[in-house]
Amino acid sequence: MCGPGSLQVLDVQGAELQVLRGMEVLLRGPVLQTAVIENSGAELYTGQALQAEVVSFMRSHGFHCVKDCACEF
Repeated sequence: MCGPGSLQVLDVQGAELQVLRGMEVLLRGPVLQTAVIENSGAELYTGQALQAEVVSFMRSHGFHCVKDCACEF
């Protein structure tokens, strides 16, 4: 359960979009304020979502990149 000002950290070996889609209710709500997502711009795992896709998904839920992210695609 997330509390006020919650932080979510993801390092799921290429399954970022699947995990994020599974937590869309949390992403739409006001509780989650920060997400740290380890992701690659090159395909390391078969079928993984690339960084551009993950960034686009997070932006569509009101999040933005603040550090160490090639956010402009």
